[in-house]
Amino acid sequence: MSAYYVDKLCRLLQFDIEFRERLQADFGAELTGWPLTDEERGEFIRGDVSGLYGRGVHPLSLRRMQAYGPWQLSEAEFSRRIRQSRPL
Repeated sequence: MSAYYVDKLCRLLQFDIEFRERLQADFGAELTGWPLTDEERGEFIRGDVSGLYGRGVHPLSLRRMQAYGPWQLSEAEFSRRIRQSRPL
């Protein structure tokens, strides 16, 4: 489990504009080298809030995904996804 690294990626989304732009341009290339499982990487790419929250990623980090990520999650959709998950 590498929730720490997903939390770190989410934090970078908020504070590192260059990282955010690179990530939005090419998820796969930008995530190469990060110690994530294939499943975690896929959840991050898809903006799978429910899956990541279930793995222990902090809810505030997930808010950063919603606010700064390229997933286009509305507040209502983010809330729906977080409610349908169960943390570890």
